[in-house]
Amino acid sequence: MKGPRTRAALINAAGSLFSTKGYAATSLEEIGAQLGVSRGTVLFHFETKLALLFAVVGPLSQDIEAVVEEFEKQPTPLAARQRRAFLSRYCEALAAHPYATRMLVRDLSSITQLNLPASGPGVTNRMLALLEGTDPDTSAKLRASAALGAILRPMTVPPVELDDDARDLLVQCALAAYSVKG
Repeated sequence: MKGPRTRAALINAAGSLFSTKGYAATSLEEIGAQLGVSRGTVLFHFETKLALLFAVVGPLSQDIEAVVEEFEKQPTPLAARQRRAFLSRYCEALAAHPYATRMLVRDLSSITQLNLPASGPGVTNRMLALLEGTDPDTSAKLRASAALGAILRPMTVPPVELDDDARDLLVQCALAAYSVKG
């Protein structure tokens, strides 16, 4: 393997190990061993293990940020059509980055040390605000949180690969959770 292919393979191997074992429990030697390369080869492509973690979760962060920015242009709480579109795009972003998504649930402390906008409470609050609107009551807060959780949690525990039908089902579950009135 050479250059960009090696780098991509290292990101994939690291994502797999980080999402199953955890960031702290995974060594650079283990990541290299997945590909039959040395720790030195890993460090040639990534200055630090933290840089490798950033390479795993950075694309998810960027995708979620783009989704949130797109929908923040709409009035809140999002109308039914925009709400469905937002939840679908959120689901697609998570599904496109399965290792980083699993880490959001299983090893959030490692991701938050990166200070990525899409991994901390800032982006979560922005996503909730899209569904809640201004000055939400307890019911709106719970429904918004349940809608986002209805997508995130099933994707990660147990980890599953999602086809289009499964993603549509998650969005339907999220919309159902959102629509329940107390």
